[in-house]
Amino acid sequence: MSLLIPAQDPIQTRVNLLGRFYIERQAQRIRLSTRKTESLLAYLILHPQRHGREKLAALFWGDSSDTEARNSLRNALASLNKKLGHNLLLVDRQSVFINPEYPIQVDALEFEAQATRFLAAPTPDLYQVNIALYQNDLLSDFYDDWIFPLRDHYRSLFVKTLLQIAQQMRSQSEYETAIDHARKVIAFESANEHAHQQIMFCHAARGNRNEAIKQYEECKRALMQELGVEPAPETAALYAWIKQTPVETNPFEARITNLPFPLTSFIGRKRELNEVKEKLRSGRLLTLTGSGGSGKTRLAIQLGTDLIDSFADGVWWVDLTALTDQALVPHSIAKALGVHEVANQTLLETLAHVLRSKRLLLILDNCEHLIETCAFAAHFLSERCRHLKILTTSREALNAAGEQIWLVPALSLPVPRKVSVADLLLEYEGIRLFVERAQTATSDFAITEKNASLVIQICSRLDGIPLAIELAAARTKLLSLEQIADRLDDRFQLLASGSRTAPERHQTLQAVMDWSYRLLNEREKRLFRSLAVFSGSWDLNAVETICTANGHLEKSEILNLLSNLVDKSLVVREEAQKGKSRYRMLETIRQYALVALTQLGESYEIQKHHLDYYVKLVKDANAHLGFFLRDQEMHAHLGALSPEHDNLRTAIFFCEAHPSFIGTGLEMAGNLHWYFLVHNHLREGRDWISRLQANQTVIPPQIHALANLTLGFLACWQGDFVSARPSLTTSLKLFEEINDPAGSAFSLLGLGFAANGLGEHAEASQCLEKCLLTARRIDDRWLISIALHFIAISSSFQGNYETARSQFEECIELVSEGHGTAQGIAFSEFHLGRIARIYSDFGSSFSHHKNGLELFRDIGDLRGIGYSLFGLACLAYAEENLQRAAILFGATDSIRERLGTLLETVLQVEYERTSSEVQSMLGEKRYAARWKEGYEKSLEQIVRLALSPR
Repeated sequence: MSLLIPAQDPIQTRVNLLGRFYIERQAQRIRLSTRKTESLLAYLILHPQRHGREKLAALFWGDSSDTEARNSLRNALASLNKKLGHNLLLVDRQSVFINPEYPIQVDALEFEAQATRFLAAPTPDLYQVNIALYQNDLLSDFYDDWIFPLRDHYRSLFVKTLLQIAQQMRSQSEYETAIDHARKVIAFESANEHAHQQIMFCHAARGNRNEAIKQYEECKRALMQELGVEPAPETAALYAWIKQTPVETNPFEARITNLPFPLTSFIGRKRELNEVKEKLRSGRLLTLTGSGGSGKTRLAIQLGTDLIDSFADGVWWVDLTALTDQALVPHSIAKALGVHEVANQTLLETLAHVLRSKRLLLILDNCEHLIETCAFAAHFLSERCRHLKILTTSREALNAAGEQIWLVPALSLPVPRKVSVADLLLEYEGIRLFVERAQTATSDFAITEKNASLVIQICSRLDGIPLAIELAAARTKLLSLEQIADRLDDRFQLLASGSRTAPERHQTLQAVMDWSYRLLNEREKRLFRSLAVFSGSWDLNAVETICTANGHLEKSEILNLLSNLVDKSLVVREEAQKGKSRYRMLETIRQYALVALTQLGESYEIQKHHLDYYVKLVKDANAHLGFFLRDQEMHAHLGALSPEHDNLRTAIFFCEAHPSFIGTGLEMAGNLHWYFLVHNHLREGRDWISRLQANQTVIPPQIHALANLTLGFLACWQGDFVSARPSLTTSLKLFEEINDPAGSAFSLLGLGFAANGLGEHAEASQCLEKCLLTARRIDDRWLISIALHFIAISSSFQGNYETARSQFEECIELVSEGHGTAQGIAFSEFHLGRIARIYSDFGSSFSHHKNGLELFRDIGDLRGIGYSLFGLACLAYAEENLQRAAILFGATDSIRERLGTLLETVLQVEYERTSSEVQSMLGEKRYAARWKEGYEKSLEQIVRLALSPR
């Protein structure tokens, strides 16, 4: 849908949804015949996918008979076409949706797009979001049930945007503007504690102590009235700090800190915080280095927060992210501190004069693109201000005199438990030597009950020779213990080299890269360039296969070459997972390698080898058209694919860019059906296949059929049943033409799935019975199991509950015999739970839903978790536990938004009716509070709550 239409467009139509509903065209208001018609138009705009007519009729005229509801829908659609033109809607006998080519401007969609970009941007631009678009809550004078979750969504987006702007303004010492935006939040959410904190701080920073205290009292009052809670400990601590500040304190002295208030909690890093604090105590200039996204900024904020009381003149934050001119670094520092230029002095000299006697911590965030000026400024100020401490964050060190450097590590896994057996092993000299040398290479290495046998095996097989043990221990920097033990059959290759002295530092990033590259020998250079083909991370087997396929490098030398690149900081080794280490390049380094790869004409060949490797990885001989695997095989298969998502995406992009590989890409994507589903990549999977299909290349019918089958099923999993049908119809036709009965049966299964979802149960039964007939004919127990499952769903949706119960139980029995997966059992448990609830057998209902939810959780099926939460929400309503029901509905909506999924028509109607009843009985305000609680809970928290006794 077009969001922005040039003002001069004579047919421009504007629809206002934020606040009161109205339509304008050429400055003229257009009035629709009924409120239901207005609500229908708003629904279609905000849900631009295809909608079945039956679903729309039930949603908007559910209190009428089926015939009256269909007539009302027909009249409403005719009214919309008459008022806004026949090209507004795309309508057929079964579905309705907004024409994506219709020129329409919608305030809600404009605001959502702008706010989403703003919040996601690494360097947010305040001018890219128009707050004035949000005049009021979505359709503020409408009370349709479908509106409430969306209304909360848009308000949440509005509040987050205002808070982000307020925080950004505060960090730039624009306190008045920050207060204005925080007050707008309070106008909508009087108990928003983050907004109250921002206003308290800004008043205090401007020296308005009394106003800050008044704001705290207002916050405390609102929290008690709205939520019945006291202010959070952080708010109370801020209040205590403000209260102890003397009334006569001038603004500069009042501004103890301008640190940003993080909107997310700080996770872990206790050890890292203690290490960094100790380094800052012992020196005056400390740089936190690390790759983008490693947490340098968040760690610096937390460190500054913890040290506020240690610096009498405060902790000061200077965000250099958006700055592009080196000369403006001193101005940014001065602005944060409230220091003004003085005649006949450079700004740095003025800053040095002001800070000379101050006990202050200055934090410069994101220095890497301004490295030269930041280094000079930090050195200049620290040399002249003996009580000043400076903390900087940067992807590379400043290389300033007196600088300490600390590499920010990735978030760690739990430290293994120390056990007495491991302690006893350290009494042996060979074991102790290995551990001490391993800790030199990898500081967090420890011997544990889990790895003790591997350490014994390595040291024993090396005959206790000290040099061999030292060299093996040094390999823990690159390999897991399992990999070292496995490679001891070729131990001379494994232990061929030790550590080397790190390369000399240079002034600029380009010079560092050029220098590092020149220090490599020709074979290291070739591997370095070849590694640029990977996206994200990769494992050793992938490098050994892909980078040796052209014959320029030998497999036997890859380990040493890769080890050299790790030692020279050109490749990073990640924590070992399941006994296998993975590696990655920092993106800056990868880009440098990619340029070199392209310039030397090597990229096409290595990309082909990359594609071949991942095509082979994706294929699985035991998969039914990329769909069902036995549980044990599924976990092993998906375990291999899970960390490779970036590389799979890169392989697909290569196919898309080279028409001769379109068929390969479609086959690969078609075989990823189960992966897309279990790992919640439904949208991306559909996008991959659709983009590849857009190319008109002729491909074999078997691959064409497979791709359409997967595309259709992915649409079904998202609840987009109307879009699924054409793809599944095509796959059925193609499978029948090539005489593939299993493929035909799966296509019929998908068509039955889609028909069930649209409420067309007679059509569903026909397709599913044909599928079952084929499955029995070819004696495929898998197909029999899944066909029975969907037939059971159809029975259930038609109210034949006893028949459905028997069919679901037969499905579970078949799966238990090995003909299906845990997911099949889990969905059967969901439906059995629903049937038990309908029969008021609440104990059995909870037991079934609990079993299903535990299975979905264990296999990581987010969509299935959403179904289970929905079922448990309906059960909570039936048991009159309304607050629990509202929380579970909030959590369900969070998952549905994340995946873009819809429920089948029968379940959707049930969902809307039940959630509406809960809201009506609780009251709008209480329902919204509990719904929000569920919406914002983490997945782990909500699953724990759902599984807890009612």
